[in-house]
Amino acid sequence: MIDITNLTSLITAFRNETEQGSISPETVGSLLQAIANLLSAATTEQEQSKLTNIYNNLLKMGNCLTNLAQGDADRNNVLADYAFFNAVSGIHSAQRGQIFIKQATTERAGAMRAQQVIDLNATKKGVATLEEAVATINSQLEELNGYLESLDSVVQSNADNISSLTDDFSSFNSRLGYVPFHQGNIVIDATSITSPITNYFKFNMPDGHYNLIRGGQRIGQLYTYMYNNFRVFDIVGLCHITTTSFVYHDRFDHILVRMNYNGQIFVTGSILTTDLQNQINLKQDQLEAGTGIQLEGNKISVDFVPDTTYTLEFSASDGVFSGSFEEAEYNALRQAIIDGKTIVVLGGVTRTTAVSTALADDYLMIRYCVPRIQSDNATVTLSVYELKVSASSYTSKSIHKVLSAA
Repeated sequence: MIDITNLTSLITAFRNETEQGSISPETVGSLLQAIANLLSAATTEQEQSKLTNIYNNLLKMGNCLTNLAQGDADRNNVLADYAFFNAVSGIHSAQRGQIFIKQATTERAGAMRAQQVIDLNATKKGVATLEEAVATINSQLEELNGYLESLDSVVQSNADNISSLTDDFSSFNSRLGYVPFHQGNIVIDATSITSPITNYFKFNMPDGHYNLIRGGQRIGQLYTYMYNNFRVFDIVGLCHITTTSFVYHDRFDHILVRMNYNGQIFVTGSILTTDLQNQINLKQDQLEAGTGIQLEGNKISVDFVPDTTYTLEFSASDGVFSGSFEEAEYNALRQAIIDGKTIVVLGGVTRTTAVSTALADDYLMIRYCVPRIQSDNATVTLSVYELKVSASSYTSKSIHKVLSAA
């Protein structure tokens, strides 16, 4: 509203003029001018209507939000602090810790809870671990593919070997004088490498040809027939046969097995070496203790004496001494010890038999001693040697002890 206080004062003063001649044109003009000045600042009815509408709208608006900030931390919801101002009353107000965004659920979107952040981080870590596992699996798959590719040559070799079986069987058939009838399959236990031979070979089996099947694949075949009251089994396949067991392995063998009516089994070797076996049988009476047989080509000699010793050329030095050693000689020496051969150490012109040997995983030990009678014929020097040998080096130790004659 227009402030009319000053105008009201002028009008009151004008009305209080009672003396004749006190109202002059100047007085009236001054009053009218004040009214004109006041009217110049007054609003029109249209403007007053607009102002009234603005005021009513401000009343309806109520408190206006002037500031919004994140409130205190909360594990489930996003909290906010609000600041308000009432344009009509001019009053400032505030609200703290109000829920601004509720936690997300399966039914609505919302803020991620602290536990969900923990779960997400754990998931990210799990994904990283899974990626590493996938990378490892991919690497292993590449290795497996390489291995499978390498098997191609093995499969081809086996195929060639199986193909060559036809020639062996044809030769076998010609020696028997008839073509054996195919009797079926002998299924080998695939759950174990070794199984009893009597599970598969029977004295009363019909003569003929059988396939050896293991794990759904043919691993060989055999022919069986009667000869001199023995049932003979001629086997060619991925197997090794003893008097008690059928052993599956990855190498082709050609084996001749005989079985008597009591089920006793004799493994005499391949049918291709039957002539050699006959030679052994004929010369068996000539064998003596300490002798043996030697096969060379298709000839057998019984004057062969097996080598029961192994000679190691080594000259020991006094004290502790180390040096290099040949891997091939180490392997031969180690095998000789495994075979139970006597180890003879040749040092210059002296041959000394080892008194003890020992095998470890990656080295071996040889101990020997040499007694020497001194020139005074009253004392003996006993030299004790210890030799430690690996595939690449050796260490020798020696101790000399002078002993008086009793």
